[in-house]
Amino acid sequence: MGSRSDWVWCKVTSCPSFITIHLANISKKYKRIYHLTKYYILNAFKGLFPLVKKPILKYSTERLLYCANPKGEYFFKKTTLNKVLYLLYLRLKERNVDIQLPYFWYKFGTLADEKSYYDAIDLPFSRYFKQDGFTRAMSYVPRSGVDELTKSIIDEEIIKLLKKYQDNDGYFVHDYLQLILDDVYATAPYEFQRTFNRGLYKYVNQFKTIKRKKIPSKLRLGTDDVQQISQYLSKLLSEFPDDFTELFDLFLEWEDTMELALKYNHTTSLKLLDDFWDIFARSLRIKKNENIPKYVIDEWIERYEKQDLKNFEKGLNINRNELLSISFDHRQSNTDVDKMVDEIMDCAYKMSFTKQSQ
Repeated sequence: MGSRSDWVWCKVTSCPSFITIHLANISKKYKRIYHLTKYYILNAFKGLFPLVKKPILKYSTERLLYCANPKGEYFFKKTTLNKVLYLLYLRLKERNVDIQLPYFWYKFGTLADEKSYYDAIDLPFSRYFKQDGFTRAMSYVPRSGVDELTKSIIDEEIIKLLKKYQDNDGYFVHDYLQLILDDVYATAPYEFQRTFNRGLYKYVNQFKTIKRKKIPSKLRLGTDDVQQISQYLSKLLSEFPDDFTELFDLFLEWEDTMELALKYNHTTSLKLLDDFWDIFARSLRIKKNENIPKYVIDEWIERYEKQDLKNFEKGLNINRNELLSISFDHRQSNTDVDKMVDEIMDCAYKMSFTKQSQ
């Protein structure tokens, strides 16, 4: 074997930053074998791990996680990352830094589109989450191809953004997700969204089960609650956006059906709210999105037109017919009662007339 100087420490640094290959104690006489091996390994890795198309998006996501939840603790969930990443995207655009976040508006604010995200960085968005929905630990930020000036701007905006939802000790404040949602919805493209989600939907959530927010099988709302929901419905009627012409007639039918449900079946009224918000959100994501490839949007459109609209209309008709049947039975029952009252009054009148005659 050769002397100590004959041994070398070799490090393959041309692989992606998260892959480092250490080869130690290689004798000089094996250098040629080493270089050939390195050549084949690097070419193999180029196929397995292609260069990131949008390193600025990857860096922003990972830096945000590093600053917000480096240990992967149980307080920062997928929902939270989606919303904060969107708010960061807006802040950075104001400083002429575009991280090209592929997002769309949906039921509860904005979401990163996972297909488009994968297209952008060649890694799944789901890699940042555990099975329980909380974010994974991010103890360091891998090297990236982002220049230092841009990185400093991103780092600065992340710190300023997170401080809005943290106390002086750096812990997130109680109910911080609601504060984040309020900030997200302050940028919503339609007033209708704010009224529905941050008004009506937030109001009726108090009637759902505490843990899983399920609708109780037997629900009875108070008179004041029914009136409050009716007021929200009137406001929504005046705010319905012109961009959703394909939904307008169904919305009118849905609103009328909601009024029936508030009279006869309060459990159904909450189910109707969920159903409408779902179909509205499916149309909304088609109309309001950024940095999402056309093929993804085309898939949404096809499903919306061929499946989603039909399913919503079918479900609405079933609920409406059931409520109309209850309404008919109620009116029939009232008619029978009225007849009975009339007969009693008539009988009383006749008895009174007979006594007067005697």
